[in-house]
Amino acid sequence: MSEKLPVHPAANLFPMMVKKEFAELVEDIRQHGQEEQIIVWRGQLLDGRNRLKACEQLGIQPNIGELDGDLDPVQYVLSHNLHRRHLTETQRSMVAAKLATLRRGEFGNGRAKVDASIEASTVTEAAELLNVSPMNVKHAKEVIDKAPRS
Repeated sequence: MSEKLPVHPAANLFPMMVKKEFAELVEDIRQHGQEEQIIVWRGQLLDGRNRLKACEQLGIQPNIGELDGDLDPVQYVLSHNLHRRHLTETQRSMVAAKLATLRRGEFGNGRAKVDASIEASTVTEAAELLNVSPMNVKHAKEVIDKAPRS
């Protein structure tokens, strides 16, 4: 199913779970069922990549809900992931760097355009939102820029 459902760029702001966390999620869904919906926005997977993968692994039909198409997908992802994910400072810095490179208002077609240069105010806003320093965000941006593309 996940091959058929494109992933919205905002969903990729946050990292996938590590092996141990994912195994715990699979076991929890096996024992208790999927308690939280997987969210789709305008035909794209917005929230619940790990839950979808777990459901597929377990061979169960995922519970999928649709987010109102007029709502801001980036705001939704941030709101629903900042407090439920236990991210390290480095991971939060990476999320902030990814967030700072996304131009606002360019999600209508589901494709985020990446800004070639980060503006200081955007870095500062992203750093504040993720509770990291702007310098950490800039360092994370350098790591992202130098990472090999797959």
